[in-house]
Amino acid sequence: MKLKAAVRYQVTNLLALLLVFSGIIGALLIMGNIVATSSGGVFIASGISTLGFGFIGILAFTTFEGDLRFLLQNGLTRAQVLASCAISFSLVGFLLTTANAVCDAFLSGGAHQSLLVGSNGMLGFLWTFLAYLAFTAVVFALAALRMRMGKKPFLAAFVIAVLAFLFAPAACEAIFGSVELYWNSIEPFFLQMSAALGYASGGAYPINPIIFFTVVTALGALAAYLLTRRAEVR
Repeated sequence: MKLKAAVRYQVTNLLALLLVFSGIIGALLIMGNIVATSSGGVFIASGISTLGFGFIGILAFTTFEGDLRFLLQNGLTRAQVLASCAISFSLVGFLLTTANAVCDAFLSGGAHQSLLVGSNGMLGFLWTFLAYLAFTAVVFALAALRMRMGKKPFLAAFVIAVLAFLFAPAACEAIFGSVELYWNSIEPFFLQMSAALGYASGGAYPINPIIFFTVVTALGALAAYLLTRRAEVR
């Protein structure tokens, strides 16, 4: 199998799932619009792009291992498999971003609103698209880590990490007598993340999200490649 055939195979499967997802969301939006119009109100839908992150994340996590094994068994190298995944999911991300822009324009009372800095237009479109790519690359890395660790150890590690995050404030208060110590310790991280997303005390910096998401995408893809270099093919 060649890279072009692999991309065609993945795109065909992904687009079928995307059509189902779009049909469900479209039906819900139409129903909401009908209900709002019949009651004399105006239907406004916002935050649709958030649903896209859930969809593309689940899709990337659940299909990565199966596609990797199938394509490796059909003669592709790991680099070619990851290239096929990158091309296929870039198309899905572009289509989701386009759908978000259309829905926002007609159902949010204005132009496409970016997730970042409250901007709109082409720059907002670019930001959202790059955010999809970065998120997908991180999910690919997690899916590759699950392959390397095994499903049960990965699930156990995930549950432990979530519980540690949830109970860290309470543990900090119990041990040190103050929850403020916890919040003060993580505040620099959130300030750095805010700056990376374009928010800063001095104003908005549109170039920051572009750089941030590009770096995250590259690191996620590299991690996925390194973690799958010795993946077993059965």
